[in-house]
Order: sequence, then structure tokens, then C-alpha cells
Amino acid sequence: MDTKSMNLLLRVGAAAAVLSLAACASPEKTPATAAVAVSHNAVENAVSAGAPELAPAEITAARDKMMRANQALAAKDYKTAIARLEDIVKRAPNNAAALNNLAYAYQQEKDPRALATAEQAYKLASNHPGVMDTLGWLLVEQGDTSRGVPLLQKASSLVPKSSEVRYHLAVGLNKAGDKAGARKELDKLLADDKSFAQADEARALLKTL
Repeated sequence: MDTKSMNLLLRVGAAAAVLSLAACASPEKTPATAAVAVSHNAVENAVSAGAPELAPAEITAARDKMMRANQALAAKDYKTAIARLEDIVKRAPNNAAALNNLAYAYQQEKDPRALATAEQAYKLASNHPGVMDTLGWLLVEQGDTSRGVPLLQKASSLVPKSSEVRYHLAVGLNKAGDKAGARKELDKLLADDKSFAQADEARALLKTL
């Protein structure tokens, strides 16, 4: 998968805001978890990442499924999104965009396949901050901070304006026992952005440090 395709990687998170294609193409502006890109061109690029494995008719079908899967994710209809993304992955197992979003959807449904799916996406797109965040956050949630925190640190360095990645990093640092590091990250995060999706959780965590 080339760099252009990865910079257009579809990524969905809790806030489910819609990004323009230009925002998706910029590493500095691409939130790793707090947004979903549903523009036609972004979907087309993400689907075409697995194009060598698809016949033309299947590419068209996969493109439509990717669009509808991400619309379902934006609506928090995770079961529908999972069904559509699983169908895409079945036809194009190396589509990192679909794998990444599928891992996220599994995570929301507390499906144990989330981590393995995120690992697959990471093998295909290890330099994309959204993929790093997905895997890093899953690892932190499962208590593997020794692997999760470095991934979140790298993701945060690549997208320093992503409040959600920085929040994930702060949680990871706290779970790893680095309360000073977590406090510093949260102080800076809340000073920079007081209204991001996890702001209330961030303030609650900060009070405990």
C-alpha cells in the first residue's frame, strides 16, 4: 500500500465527525480516532488499496460497502459496520483501511477479535498514525502498556493536534505508572482543547493524579 493511499486511510472514532478529503491527506490534521472520512474519493482510494485482489465488479461492490460501512460506524451502528467490513476483508484481506476500521468496530462491540485484527492492519500499515493508535489503544486497554504506550507516543508525535490520540497516550502513561507524564500530557491537552470528545474523561482522570 503506497503512502498516498495510507494518508487517505478511512478512520472512525467516537466523535464521528466528517473530514474533508484535504484534511485526510494531511498527516498533521488527521485525527486517528475522533473522525470518519466518508468522501467518495477517500473511500475509492482506501478500497483500491486492495484492488489487485479484486475483479472490477468486486471493486465497485467493495467501494460501496466501504462507504456504507463507514456511514454505519459514524452512526454507531457497529454490528452493521462489522458485517460490511468483514465482507470487504474476505474479498481483500490486505485492505488495511477495512481491517483498521473493523478492529475499531470489534472494539466497540467488545469482540475479542479486535486485537488480532488491529495487528493485521498494523502489519500492512505500520507507519500510519491511525493504525498505530488503534493497536496502541487496544493494547493499553488490555493492560499491555509496554507495547501500547510506545505506539501511542509515536502516533501522537505524528499527529500532535489529535486530541484523542493524546488522551489515549495520557491514559496509557497512567496505566504504565507514569503519573507525572500522564498529568503533563493531560494539562497540555486540556489547555489546547477544552471541548474534544473525551474532555470530561480527561478532566476526571487528571483529578486522580
